[in-house]
Amino acid sequence: MKQLIINADDMGMSKGITYGCLDAFKKGIVSNISLMINMPYSDLAVEKVLENPEVKVGLHLCLTSQGGKKRVGKPVLPPKEVPSLIDEEGYFKGFKRVQRFFGLFPGQVFDYSLGEVEKELRAQVKKAMDSGLDLTHLDSNEGFHNLNQDYFNLVFELCKEFNLPMRWPNPWSLGKLRRAGILTTDYLKYHYYEVSLENKESYLFKKLSSLRDGITEFIVHPAYDDEELKEISASGKNRNKELNILSGEKIKELIHRLNIKLISFQDLRDKQRKRSGKYEII
Repeated sequence: MKQLIINADDMGMSKGITYGCLDAFKKGIVSNISLMINMPYSDLAVEKVLENPEVKVGLHLCLTSQGGKKRVGKPVLPPKEVPSLIDEEGYFKGFKRVQRFFGLFPGQVFDYSLGEVEKELRAQVKKAMDSGLDLTHLDSNEGFHNLNQDYFNLVFELCKEFNLPMRWPNPWSLGKLRRAGILTTDYLKYHYYEVSLENKESYLFKKLSSLRDGITEFIVHPAYDDEELKEISASGKNRNKELNILSGEKIKELIHRLNIKLISFQDLRDKQRKRSGKYEII
């Protein structure tokens, strides 16, 4: 059976992204959303999810800031508790990109204090849960849990503690997840964001038509391209195009014709918790 999670990332980063994720779920084929709890519109995002309990949300853990004219992305903890994570303006410093192996491969340099990273990630999970969100899973902005094994281990421990699935990790970490009973998908498609505007629809249709049996997560970034988003990112047109495709009738008809079953990380979470017996499934 071909099962598919279409997950919309970045809810809370801007108003246009927040409403874009919400509408792509309510009117389109998005089946899960990843919400950021440390962003300017995180409170609005939480409010809208609580108003629409059918919406499934996981937590998009964040350790980087983003922006053009306007920057976003600060820790939820006070600056004095996480000084290695922030710049002079209080934003996440981000990861330094370097070229390794004689310039052939890109890499990352992580110079955060690991103890401070652990405190901040735990604080983000706590804030999300305290807000009333029924989290479906944990994943990470810019995929940091796949770029650094220490950071993966921190997210892994949070998934164990709160009995939550994790977005597909690097393959060499799969064994660790399986031994701990942490569920993930069989496959991950994460390149859609990089596809050009003119090829977005054909690319998505092609990928869906070639899905393998099992569970696949397809990452998307729907949004309304408003003026505020233009100040944060040049990705507005790209995101707006995704919103239109994901909400259209053609994609719904294709999903039906290909007999693809749309599911969410909540399905994985409930299965995981039922197996472990640590949480009652309501």
